[in-house]
This record gives sequence, structure tokens and C-alpha cells, in this order.
Amino acid sequence: MSDVVWFEFFNVLYFIEKPPNFDDPYSYQRFRAMISELESLPGSINNSGMMWINDYERHTNMVGNETALNTTHFKSFITHEIYKAWNSGVKYRFEGDIPVITEMLYIGAYEGIKTMMDKAVLLSQCRQVVARYPEFDVVPFDTEVGMVDVLLQIPYVTYIIPILIFVGAIVVTTLVTGNLTVSLIVLISYPLIYIESYCISSLVGMTLNPFSTAFLIFVAAVALKYPAHLCYQFQQVRHRDVVNLRQSRRTVFIPRIGFLKMHCNLSFKFSELR
Repeated sequence: MSDVVWFEFFNVLYFIEKPPNFDDPYSYQRFRAMISELESLPGSINNSGMMWINDYERHTNMVGNETALNTTHFKSFITHEIYKAWNSGVKYRFEGDIPVITEMLYIGAYEGIKTMMDKAVLLSQCRQVVARYPEFDVVPFDTEVGMVDVLLQIPYVTYIIPILIFVGAIVVTTLVTGNLTVSLIVLISYPLIYIESYCISSLVGMTLNPFSTAFLIFVAAVALKYPAHLCYQFQQVRHRDVVNLRQSRRTVFIPRIGFLKMHCNLSFKFSELR
């Protein structure tokens, strides 16, 4: 599986549920300011935004920097052989000869969006921009917007869950072993194993997505088991003879090797999720 989104450019659809009052300079300038911010986001392709206003200005020979938009020629525009396709991108009604735009679509184009996480970051930035203009009720949309919401939570999951496990381990290992030195060894080993898994996975090309996150959570859950098992067995035989010590090492050697083999296999398996 590959999470490459688009090699050249990526479109975001902006559904504008409450278009501005085009005759009102303040409302229209607020709208143009919002469009300008969306077009200045990182990766935005210059002059690539699409909405009916751009074609309307060409149709009426406007210069494009008006403080308000004269919509008296809207009817001739929307019924024009070339521009009538915009009927699918704008909803309107007429009150006499005056058009009232009730809903409209704006399409932005962005480059450099190669992974699902890139898409999540971009859509998050789009939401932040439109949130500053609540009067227009703009909804940035993509077919995978639900997955984007999941991806935005992934960084927190990969940090918070291991931290909670670490805090719980402090209490558990201290109570079970009853030895502060052994507890410290276990608690130092746990974050080292998790960080090692995280770093190796990154080196082989694995990026954060729902599948790789599940693997990291699994590592966080089991990473505590093996150092705790080793230290506990060592503590049990510290006063016994050498034979028992060798037996203790054999007890933990095979599970440890099995874990390392599984870790390596899973790392290479998920390395294709870029």
C-alpha cells in the first residue's frame, strides 16, 4: 500500500455556504482577503484558483481589483455558451433582474502534496484560514477528509500512550521487584527500546499513518515485558549458583530473540507505507 496522494498538484474544494454581498465593499473585500490567504498557503500554485468570479470578470472586461462586484451582467454570463458550465459551481436565484448568489464553489490547487500527512497538514491550514471568516461558512473538502482527522491525532497517540505506559510501569515494577536498582534498569530500557524502534522504522522509510501507528503502539505495549522479565529473572537467581544463572539466561534468551526478529520483520514490512 502506498499513501502517495498526487505527484503534480492537489485540489481542495471550498464550499462557500454563505457567499458575500457582492455589492457591499466591506463584505466583498473580506471575501477577497480570505481567497488571498488561501492562495498564499505553502504549496499554492499561483493564479490557479478557480471560481465563477474569475471568469465573470473576463466576460465583463473588469480589471479584477474592484472594491465591489457589479453583478448586473450575471445572467448573460451564466447562460453564455462558454461559461454556462458554472451552473454546477454556483447556486443562485433572481429577484427581478438582480441575482442573489446563495452558494458557490472555489477550487484551490497546491503542489508538493505527496503523502497523507502532507494532505492532513494542508487541510488543517485551510481550516484555520476559513475559521477567521465565519460569516462565509466555508467548508474545505476532500474525499479523504475523514482520514485526515484521524491522521491529525496520530502524533499525539504515538507520544501519549507510551508516556502513560511508562508512568504505569514506574509503579508496577517498583511494587513487583521491590528493588530500586532493578526498577531503574527496566525504566531506562523501556524508552530506549521504543525510541530505537521509532528511529529504525524512520530510517527504513516508514511514515506515520494508521498502520504504522498501530505497530508503534504494539511496540510500546510489549517493550516493557522483556527488560522486566530479564531483570526479574536475574534478581531471582542472584544468590544462586552459576547453573541457575545460565538457566535464567536461557529462559529469557529465546523470547528476546523472537521479539527482535519480529521487530525487524515488521519494520521492513511497513517500510513501504510512505
